[in-house]
This record gives sequence, structure tokens and C-alpha cells, in this order.
Amino acid sequence: MGAAQRRAQQTALHYLNGQTGVSHFSVWSFYAEHPEAPFPFRQPGRADFGVSKFGRAPDAPQGYAGRRVELRGRSIDAAPGDDPVEALQRYLKAGATRSARELAAQAVVLIDPESALGTQVWPTLALPAAR
Repeated sequence: MGAAQRRAQQTALHYLNGQTGVSHFSVWSFYAEHPEAPFPFRQPGRADFGVSKFGRAPDAPQGYAGRRVELRGRSIDAAPGDDPVEALQRYLKAGATRSARELAAQAVVLIDPESALGTQVWPTLALPAAR
């Protein structure tokens, strides 16, 4: 697992266990797969959403006020209206793509829709990191 993947996992685990710490955030947007074309693959976008309660990361690019946020998107085998937790769990469990396998090695927490904010999608049990 690469350093970027470990940092993303640490962020979700920090949310779940309150102990791991936060380096940066990875935000993934998932879309129902379109029958004619998948979501276009692109390198992750990066953004600074301003002052963060987590402070400024020491390795953040100059000019960033808060934590770096990586933005990624993928289409998955789902239909509009599917339960987002069930759709993401199917995607992660199947492990059919590199992205799915890498995410399945991490913790995943929903931030949207607002009604599901903070819902733990993956794994179904997260324990504090061993010290």
C-alpha cells in the first residue's frame, strides 16, 4: 500500500476511532455506470477548502490554508436510486477494479447524501490502530 493510500485510510479511521490522525482527505464521488460510457478516468484533482479544524498539514503545498483534499470519481455498477451503502459495499466486495481493491483496504465513510453523513460503509468493523 502506498503512502497516499495509507493517509486516506488514516483519515477515515480517525473519524471512526478518534486516534489515528489526519494527513489529508480523499473524497471519492461514485456515479451509476452509464450503459454507453464509464466515468472518464483522470488523475485526482487536489483542492484546499480553507482553514480546517485539523490545522494545516506540514507537507501541504505553499499557500494551502488547511488540509489537502484529493478529489476522485468513478462509475460503479449501480442504478440511480440504489441505496448508496449497499451499492458501495457491492463494489468494494467484488474488487473488480484496481480502485475497488485499493479502497477495500481502507475505511470508507459517507459524506453525501446528507442524511447518511458519517455512515461507515467499509469495513463493517474498524478497530483503533495498533500502537
